[in-house]
Amino acid sequence: MVWGNIMPMTREEIENCNKRSKHNDLIKLDVGLSDLKEGIFLRTLRRYEIYIHRIVIVIDPGHGVITGRSIDHGAVRLIDPNGRTWGDNVRYQESDIVLDISKKLKISLENIIRDVEVYLTRETELDNLDNYSELERPPLDFRWKFANDKNADYLISIHCNSSDNSEISGFLVCYDKQTEDNIKLSEKIITNVTLYPDNNKGHRWQELRALRGFEKEAVLIELGYISNDNDVALMTERAVELVNDIAQGIKNYIEEKEKIIN
Repeated sequence: MVWGNIMPMTREEIENCNKRSKHNDLIKLDVGLSDLKEGIFLRTLRRYEIYIHRIVIVIDPGHGVITGRSIDHGAVRLIDPNGRTWGDNVRYQESDIVLDISKKLKISLENIIRDVEVYLTRETELDNLDNYSELERPPLDFRWKFANDKNADYLISIHCNSSDNSEISGFLVCYDKQTEDNIKLSEKIITNVTLYPDNNKGHRWQELRALRGFEKEAVLIELGYISNDNDVALMTERAVELVNDIAQGIKNYIEEKEKIIN
C-alpha cells in the first residue's frame, strides 16, 4: 500500500471500503469532514477505521517445469518437422512464449488496476535437470495450490495451442468449473481481444486439473496456435497489444463485479 496515494474520502466512500471482506488492510485515519451547524461550516476531524481492499491475481505460465527426467516445454514448433524435438531444431516452444506473455501481463495489470497484487507461479524457464530434485518437480496441482496459498481472487493460466494442420488458428478461453463468473470473465477477455476476428475466438468448458482446486474465478487462455504463422506473430511481435487487450478484459470484469459487491 502506498500511503501517499490515499485521497480525502467522503462518508459514502468510507462506508464502501468497510463493506469489503477480503484482502483488507486496516488503516486508522483522521478524516476531515465539513459539517453545517447553525448556518456555519465547521471543519472537524473524526477517527475512522477503514479497510483498503486489494485485488490478488495469480498468473500461471503453463509448462516450464521438470517432469520425470525432462523439462515440459509444452507445444513446440520445429524448423525441420522430421527432425529432433529439442536443441537447435526448435524454432518456438510454448513454455517460452507463455512466460514472456505472463510477465508482460503482470506489468500491464499492475499499471491499470489500482491496489492489485500480481504473482507468477514461475518466473524462469527451468533448464538444468541436475539442479532439481524429485520434490521440486511440481505436478499440475501446484498451480492452483499456489493461488490458494496467495488467497488470490483470480487465477489466469496462460498457454498456446497446437495442431498438425498449420492453417488452424484462434484465441480460446477455457474453464474447469462452468460457473456464471468464469463464463463472464471469459467473455470480457474475449470481447477485448481485438487482434483476432470475432469468428476466430471463443470460450468453452474443459477438464483442467491445473485450475480444478482453485476456490474462485479461474480461466485458462489459449493465446493462439504455435503451429500457425499468423498466431505466432501475434504472440511474439504483437505481444504487447495482445497482453494489453487481455489485461483490459480482466480489469473490465473486476470493475463490474466490484460495483455489484458494493
